Amino acid sequence: DLYPLEERGKMQGLVAAVWGFSSIVGPLVGGVLTDHLSWRWVFFVNVPIGVLAASIVQIAWKEPARRNTGRRVDVAGAVFTLSAAGLFMAACAMLNRGGLSPVTIACFAASVAAAAGLVLAERRASDPFIAYELFRIKLFSTGVACGAFASIALFCATTYITLYMQAVLGSSAQASGFVLVPMTMGWVLMSGVASPLSLHIGYRPLALVGMALATAAYALLAPLGAHATWLQVAVPLGLLGMGLGSVLTPLLIAAQNAVPKEKLGSATSLTQFCRTMVAAVGVAVMGVILTVTMAPRMPAGLHPDDVLNAIKRSSLAPQTLASIRDAIAAGLHGVFLVGLFAGVAGFLSALLLPRGSGRALAHRS
Repeated sequence: DLYPLEERGKMQGLVAAVWGFSSIVGPLVGGVLTDHLSWRWVFFVNVPIGVLAASIVQIAWKEPARRNTGRRVDVAGAVFTLSAAGLFMAACAMLNRGGLSPVTIACFAASVAAAAGLVLAERRASDPFIAYELFRIKLFSTGVACGAFASIALFCATTYITLYMQAVLGSSAQASGFVLVPMTMGWVLMSGVASPLSLHIGYRPLALVGMALATAAYALLAPLGAHATWLQVAVPLGLLGMGLGSVLTPLLIAAQNAVPKEKLGSATSLTQFCRTMVAAVGVAVMGVILTVTMAPRMPAGLHPDDVLNAIKRSSLAPQTLASIRDAIAAGLHGVFLVGLFAGVAGFLSALLLPRGSGRALAHRS
């Protein structure tokens, strides 16, 4: 909203650099706090940081007053969206943890009912909360689809790589956080380059290269077992970060540039919303695959958490510990295959993106 078309790529690159630096420092600090203090400090440490950030916004952000357009806030649409998304996320979480139970089914059913209510409410709203008409724009709809598959690949890594490092390879929380650094550095590097570059060569080539890199990353991660090295995990994550940096930020800019200026907020929020919801489904599927694959292989009376807890781990017999690690590695093999599928699906959806430079594809308002 603050910058014209030519400046958005540059500014998104700077934002990505700040985010990337924080993402490198964050896991390292979190790992140190978890190893040496308590996992609760991972939350406590953010309280002063949040207060500082809010203070900076309050003091430094000067924004001109906007004139009243006379539009009414779509409260009903907001409530139905929140209800449908919240119930759906809760159902996915329960499916991930405990399988298909009556409560899980009830949450899914309530989510569908709320979604139906949302459709009815949006038909009557003069200014709908969910801007469905944006999906008629090819650049927007194909960009959202490709970005959603890329988000599955992202969530797969951030959710399960640390589990692999700790439960299978026996790494500390600090070392597990450190293995994500190559992914973040690759993301920052490519995001800073790709976002401005998209104005000249277009979004399609960047998305194709990015999803090809993500696919290659999971092709390398999927075969890893209980005897992989740190480097064998870090190299694919570096490729994954470079791939995601070539896709997620440029396609967010594509969504913003594809719509009139008054729809910038709708395009940005709807893009992020779709990515999050699709990624939630992906993580739920991964959790089910992990549980179903791992359960028959686990030694009787033991739980995967027994490998994560250093005290419990030290009390286990080497053969028992090896059996648990092999069981979790087998489950994570299926999880990383989901990431591989997301990479392939994202590559195919990138083929549908319109050709042309970012400038040529931009909506002129």
